[in-house]
Order: sequence, then structure tokens, then C-alpha cells
Amino acid sequence: MKDIPGWLSDNEGALLADFAGKLPPDAVVVEIGSFQGKSTVYMAQALKSGKIYAIDPHMGKTLENKPAGQPTYQ
Repeated sequence: MKDIPGWLSDNEGALLADFAGKLPPDAVVVEIGSFQGKSTVYMAQALKSGKIYAIDPHMGKTLENKPAGQPTYQ
């Protein structure tokens, strides 16, 4: 996870993974505020099956304190 930028610590990621690993099969997770996906990856690796929808509506600044770009919707 060191290659994914973000503010999430390894301990916080481990806690998210623990919660995700306890979800039932075919669970649906909605994450609001996913930034660059670090927390999403922790949860996805632990999820038995199902889907994760990661949404980040933030239009503030990047980690380098530069203005964020235009939103991307998929």
C-alpha cells in the first residue's frame, strides 16, 4: 500500500480490512471520500465477494497542495 498516496495509516487500513472481511458474501460497500483509493484497496482485498463503490466528490487540493482537477465520473 506504500505506493498509493493518501492519509490512511497502515493501522487504519488494517481495521478497514478487518471490517470488510467480516461482511457477508456478496456485500455491497459504498465508500464516500475515497481520495486515491488506498482505503478502497484495503477493503477490496479483504472482501470475500461483492462490490465496492468508491465516490470522492472532493474538489479541494491534492496532497501536494495544488488545486484538484476536474471531477471524473465513471
